[in-house]
Amino acid sequence: MKDWVEIITKHLSSVVERLAAVVISIALLQFIVRYATWDDIGKLGAIAVLRTGLNFFLERELRTSGLTEIDKPRASFLKQFITDARQGTNI
Repeated sequence: MKDWVEIITKHLSSVVERLAAVVISIALLQFIVRYATWDDIGKLGAIAVLRTGLNFFLERELRTSGLTEIDKPRASFLKQFITDARQGTNI
């Protein structure tokens, strides 16, 4: 019985997470449609493309740099540090 409860709980939490993602996406889309101009949408798209490109090249560089298993946590920390710095949370 306990196994079934765990399975059902995991699936329900997955469904709830997906539903929350859909609700947030719809709310964001409504906000963009109502208040954003095409210029704002274009800027957002440009930022998304730039971040995707930078992430692609950073990941490729990390894969090809020959980092050892010891260096990977350090690289992960650096990546998190850069992310926090961009958000202003570690200043």
